[in-house]
Amino acid sequence: MISVEKQQGLDTAEFYGELTKCFTYFTELLHDLNVIINNDGKGETYGLTHQLDGSKVDELEKLLYSEAGKE
Repeated sequence: MISVEKQQGLDTAEFYGELTKCFTYFTELLHDLNVIINNDGKGETYGLTHQLDGSKVDELEKLLYSEAGKE
């Protein structure tokens, strides 16, 4: 019998790589939002928000929208 994880490809190295990338973006995004909300936008950021004209916004959106299209 094939497990659900194997059927959905959730036990692959590619899946864990994508999960790690998503987790990293999520924590960096939260950091940027913290700087915006609690520090009036002053401080180092990862560049993932439109509010501070982040340099990596397009990179994050590409990942989010490509993942949404897989469903």
